[in-house]
Amino acid sequence: MSKISEIITIKSGMASYVDLRRELFDLDACSRRMVSYKPIKSHRDVFECVSKALEPKDRRCYLLTGSYGTGKSHICLMLANYFMHQSDVPELKEFFTSYSEEDKSRAKVLSHKRSKGRYLVTIPEFASKTDFEELVLRSIDEALKREEFEGDLDSHYQEAIRKINTWKEQGKSGETRVNFYNLLCEELKDDFSSWTIDKLVKGLKEYNQDALQVFRQIHKNITTTEFTYSKDNLVDIIIAINSTKKFQERFKGIVIIFDGFGYILQEGRLGLNTFHAFSQLCTYGHKDWKSNQLIFIGTAHKSFISYAKTTTAVDLSTLSDRINEVALQTEGMEDIIAAIVIPKKKHKLWQEHVSKHKSLFNQFTKDCNRLNIFNRLPAPRLRAKIIEDIYPMHPMATYCLLNLAKLIGSANRSVFTFFSGEFGSEEGSYPWFIQNNNIIDSEGRLSLY
Repeated sequence: MSKISEIITIKSGMASYVDLRRELFDLDACSRRMVSYKPIKSHRDVFECVSKALEPKDRRCYLLTGSYGTGKSHICLMLANYFMHQSDVPELKEFFTSYSEEDKSRAKVLSHKRSKGRYLVTIPEFASKTDFEELVLRSIDEALKREEFEGDLDSHYQEAIRKINTWKEQGKSGETRVNFYNLLCEELKDDFSSWTIDKLVKGLKEYNQDALQVFRQIHKNITTTEFTYSKDNLVDIIIAINSTKKFQERFKGIVIIFDGFGYILQEGRLGLNTFHAFSQLCTYGHKDWKSNQLIFIGTAHKSFISYAKTTTAVDLSTLSDRINEVALQTEGMEDIIAAIVIPKKKHKLWQEHVSKHKSLFNQFTKDCNRLNIFNRLPAPRLRAKIIEDIYPMHPMATYCLLNLAKLIGSANRSVFTFFSGEFGSEEGSYPWFIQNNNIIDSEGRLSLY
């Protein structure tokens, strides 16, 4: 006899939390996510919107909003791959195959948009307690090193390191009457005892603003002049790197995907003037960029203006006009499950054994209406989404599962784990049931969970 698993595909891509920074650059983990991902409608809506960033006239500054479980990190992982690679790489081919099953024409358009070139994709670390500018600079530097792109970011941080190295060499050679390197060491020892030369240089390499402030103060103390550099802000530094011929020959621009951007807003770590200039650069670019672009995609649990408690509502209202908010609609649980459990309805075994039980499925629909369960769904959708698409779950078992999950655990995660087999095919799970039961039981009936 044939097992139920022969007519079911399980795509676990939507089932577990995505650690974007870790998984994007782990080839195996990222590939598994791409292959097992099924683009639900709210995610397709996001893709449609964000892909407009590739067109000449667009804000190119997006905030994806949605509650826990709407898959913001999942969509960010897909978007990161979309911009990092051309559409003909194996992982993206698999992604567009899944997309085509939902919307063939749009999948073709999206694929064509990324048929040439690639972007430098950066993923800032939101968990750090530093501000927006520092996190973005650090992420760009990380991305350049990851891509083995020759040369450092031309910034005031790098200039400070160059200055320290120059002072050190001059001190050794005796080229100058004043040994600024020794004075630097003395100032650190006397007034900034928690800092050493090595710690200071390390901090500057990591775009640490505290390190820069220490250097600025000491520079003024020992030279009697302010430390300045022409490229001393985020916008100037991005313009510089995106304008070089070497960069433009290799990349079509920079895409910054800031998963967890809402925490930056919530904790007041966003310089409003900095972000205003940054968003302007996303929209209008720079005269030296030719066709290159800067694209920003952030995520948050609520709308931009909702964070007014941590800054002024007037300022945020002004900035909100610069950012395109895309709300991820909360999918019905049945739609999320359908992104994990996919019956093979064209399979000969489905046609031979399952299709002929339409009368049973129709009766289940009537029973659900009679018992007043799943009553938010119209009968045709109830029959398709709850009974047929989540086969071989008995609708009452599905109803009990959803309510149990609400009572004893995180509703979305508990249900996803049950269906996906995230921790293996444990006894009692959906994968365990379909692997250990035949389509037709010993009495000639459909085997149902």
